[in-house]
Amino acid sequence: MRWIQIGLSWLLALFVAGVFLQAALAFKFADAPGENIIFATIAARSQIALFEPGVRFLVGIAEIIAAALIILPWTRRLGAVLAAGVLIGAIAFHLSPWLAIAVPTSLADNAPNDGGMLFFLACGCLVASVANIFLTPSPAKRGPARGRGFRAAR
Repeated sequence: MRWIQIGLSWLLALFVAGVFLQAALAFKFADAPGENIIFATIAARSQIALFEPGVRFLVGIAEIIAAALIILPWTRRLGAVLAAGVLIGAIAFHLSPWLAIAVPTSLADNAPNDGGMLFFLACGCLVASVANIFLTPSPAKRGPARGRGFRAAR
């Protein structure tokens, strides 16, 4: 049973880290014109210019840190908590009037939208992150420390 728990924890961690790295590197930092409309839409509808590019870069940095932390077994819970925080913020903006569940593909009126794909991906990643908080074995259950610092009495 423990191996299933550890395997599922790894699977969920790799899923969240993969989504975060792809989103951060492809859309938050290497933003070709017209590629990332999310923060531009929030900035335009909220009239707060700080969202694009300032908040976009901060969210990208948080996603990269969360992805790095969630990959390492000894920091997985911390990474899952950080990822859940980022995702709760994303879901909150999707539910706000500034963005909406179905994200438009451009700032033009009557532009086509993504059909809610990004919203449902954020919801799935949130479920995976929260599940990982509970699935990751606590340090006490991982067994004695291995390596230079722990020597059994002989």
